[in-house]
Amino acid sequence: MSRLIKYMSEIQLSYKDRNELLDFCSDIIKVYQQTGRLLYRGSQKNVEYNTINYIVPRKDRRPTNTNERIHTAIDNAFYKKFGWRARSEGVFATSSVDETVLYGSPCVFFPYDNFDFVWSPEVVDMFVTVEQELYEEEDAKELVELYQETDIIGAVKSKSEIMFRCPAYYLVPLGRRWKPDDVKQLLDSLKT
Repeated sequence: MSRLIKYMSEIQLSYKDRNELLDFCSDIIKVYQQTGRLLYRGSQKNVEYNTINYIVPRKDRRPTNTNERIHTAIDNAFYKKFGWRARSEGVFATSSVDETVLYGSPCVFFPYDNFDFVWSPEVVDMFVTVEQELYEEEDAKELVELYQETDIIGAVKSKSEIMFRCPAYYLVPLGRRWKPDDVKQLLDSLKT
């Protein structure tokens, strides 16, 4: 974990912030070190730079662009298969930093330990899939059958949308001067 600590020092996080990430998010840090990749989330909230931003996720997320009827049908299918409503209770992340810009300021995502997750190797972004296929309610079960709750390593490598259920998470903003070379440097520093 020393390479991650070195990175956190480079973006000027406090010792306390680094320790919080290491204490509460060690499961995902191990995944980041194994894959050499990070997960990102776009945030429309005012996030502070050079610090970690603690966030408690909503349990009643409403769709922004998806039809409410389709959203509910998909959520019910997730509940039946996985025991939780991934669209309403989930926090969305991806290893594609370019995708996160569409949803707000790009931040590195650190879910609290013991998280649940679902993802599909066949669905990169469910919103795009639903929009392109114009799903009806009966199609929700078929769509959710493409999802799994295993293989976090494959999920992070896939660049697919991953939905997490966690009690809380941290966001570390990439900063206004973040460049692709910085991402490469960070990924290189995480290699074991």
